[in-house]
Amino acid sequence: MSQNRSSAVMQRAEAITVGQKWYFTGEPCLHGHIARRWVVNRECHHCVNARRRVRRAIDPAPYRAKEKRRRDRDPAHYSELQRQRRLRHIEKRRAYDRRRYGERPEYRARMKRSAIAWARKNKGKRNKIVAARRWWIKRATPSWLTPEQKAEIAAVYLEASRRGESVDHIYPLRAKNSSCSRTSRRRRLPAEARALLDEAKLIRADGAALVERVNKLAKDATEIGKKLDGLGIICDRVERSLKA
Repeated sequence: MSQNRSSAVMQRAEAITVGQKWYFTGEPCLHGHIARRWVVNRECHHCVNARRRVRRAIDPAPYRAKEKRRRDRDPAHYSELQRQRRLRHIEKRRAYDRRRYGERPEYRARMKRSAIAWARKNKGKRNKIVAARRWWIKRATPSWLTPEQKAEIAAVYLEASRRGESVDHIYPLRAKNSSCSRTSRRRRLPAEARALLDEAKLIRADGAALVERVNKLAKDATEIGKKLDGLGIICDRVERSLKA
């Protein structure tokens, strides 16, 4: 039996009065869901989603087109909604991944074979990914680490590899606020320095526009010069014909 995110009980008439789209009675629907209901048709939120999932499995094209229109209409807003959704269900997703990888060894073996086959088929892409990861690791490694400390870190990875385990990176290398992130480096700057960077970007944009304008004027001047040269040749021919 599904639980609703909101526990505030409200009848349909009250929801209509206050102008809300949803109301919550706290009672199960015909299928046993305790969830919000639409004011317009009294339908349960989970029942509507279940029918939508069935229709999408039968014919996914309209739903994909609708999702694409939403994404193209406002990409930033769509990305923010997706990020909030991932954060809202992050524990559920982690539990699902742990269960899928831990309780299904055949799934791990299949994924490993698939990864090996992909790497053999796409050697160029794999080398690019490996090189990029090495670069991010090098950039994220503090410069003050001594060789002894680096050896200790390498020993942790080696021991985990011997046991058939993997080291969980508590902080991703390419996270938004990581030490090697461009956004993080900008946030560490003083406000005056950030203002100067913004001004430099504007100047660079104006400079690029000015260079483009100058190049266009130079091209126009070249064309005008060619036309003047042709006109000069015609004038010389006319003058010679007059003298003759």
